[in-house]
Amino acid sequence: MLASAHRGAEAPKEKDDCLERFAAWARCVCDQLLALGHWADFIDPCSGHPMLAEGRGAVFSEVDCFASMLRYPVADAGGCRIVLHPAWGSRFYPATMFTTAPLRVLVRAVAVAAGGEPAGDKDPWLLAAAEGTAPDHQDPDA
Repeated sequence: MLASAHRGAEAPKEKDDCLERFAAWARCVCDQLLALGHWADFIDPCSGHPMLAEGRGAVFSEVDCFASMLRYPVADAGGCRIVLHPAWGSRFYPATMFTTAPLRVLVRAVAVAAGGEPAGDKDPWLLAAAEGTAPDHQDPDA
């Protein structure tokens, strides 16, 4: 598990590994959502820029977001601001993804991505969820 305030020789590799894992997972989720016609993108935690958008607009600060939206405390680690998780302290990797997809569709896309099975527009459940006809699923937004 990553200690974001850790400054040892292994810290850069550990952070790179976390970024690669997050980017692969987020890309899988976004690809499914995009295939269903929803907008989706994720933020590169290192640069603060969207990963899929054409332009490079304003920088999104993960630290500011986690501090203001989730009220996580922020600390200084050698001149770098870091977020402290309430249970894990600095041992987590804050990262953000955005979408216009309904919650039921996002939940399924996340589950598919966690299983490593890129389904996209071939997943019958995702197609039904996009149409609001998925069986055996309560829509928390309803």
